[in-house]
Amino acid sequence: MDELVKKIAGFGLPGILFVIATATSGGSVVAVVTLLSSLGGPLGLLGGLGLLGLVGIVGEYIAGFGIENILKLIYSERSKSESVRLLLKEIQDLPITDDLKLKLKHNISPVVITEPQQGPAPKTVEKVVEDTIQATDANINDLLNKPVLIENQQTKRYLFSDGEPIKGNRGDEGGWLASSGFESPKIVGTDANYYNRALWKIIPSGDSFLIENQQTKRYLFSDGEPIKGNRGDEGGWLASSGFESPKIVGTDANYYDRALWKIIPSGDSFLIENQQTKRYLFSDGEPIKGNRGDEGGWLASSGFESPKIVGTDSNYYDRALWKITQSFV
Repeated sequence: MDELVKKIAGFGLPGILFVIATATSGGSVVAVVTLLSSLGGPLGLLGGLGLLGLVGIVGEYIAGFGIENILKLIYSERSKSESVRLLLKEIQDLPITDDLKLKLKHNISPVVITEPQQGPAPKTVEKVVEDTIQATDANINDLLNKPVLIENQQTKRYLFSDGEPIKGNRGDEGGWLASSGFESPKIVGTDANYYNRALWKIIPSGDSFLIENQQTKRYLFSDGEPIKGNRGDEGGWLASSGFESPKIVGTDANYYDRALWKIIPSGDSFLIENQQTKRYLFSDGEPIKGNRGDEGGWLASSGFESPKIVGTDSNYYDRALWKITQSFV
């Protein structure tokens, strides 16, 4: 397969479009030609170079290894001689899913980091009513101890508390790991504020904050080891990057101060950093599509399982940036 990858990589973007068209066509040359035409692909060049004759073999490789792996191999080969910056821009414009774009970008440039901007901290956030945005100046301090939505800048997903509300007194669950006798429910990213479980209260605690869910009363909590070395050393958040970022869960108490967070201005958004692990709150999964509520829920039984929220060592692809907006629901 190495020779085939090198051959396709040598054609640049036309070769990439050929692979995408082949994956979509089901192995039909006519379908590939039709798809390439709709994508604006260079049919004359591809046909003249004999690539259209490879539809069958390329289709077999895609069936065996998956289009993600094939495209990763091609872009890895191209990155040896082409500008990674230009390749990242090219990937962004491909007719593929946002999730696949992200994986391809991460494959050729594992560490894409945007850290807090230097200079004066921004003074405004947005106040919103669900489904109705009303932009207004508000100091972050004006949002403390009030119901807020916390929305990821890139995926547009809301921070959301799964699981049962806490019962009894804080600390009764005894911890957050299954070994403690109770495994804390996960925090996920949803496309809508189902049952007001996307509403949070930011509570000052010393020079940090507790972030408490309005419905479940669970605290936002960082699981896993603290980061080591420099930001970005882990190389990503997916297991395929060599390190799988630990999950964010909802606990009934502030065990070991892991429910304390720093809220750091970055442009017109915020990084939310755990005081103990130094991990950033991070939104995994595909951005929302269509209207809010189209996914129908957050559990697999609803037909769509919302992606998890994890704690990363860096702001990969700006997915650690969040909007904090007041809700009047």
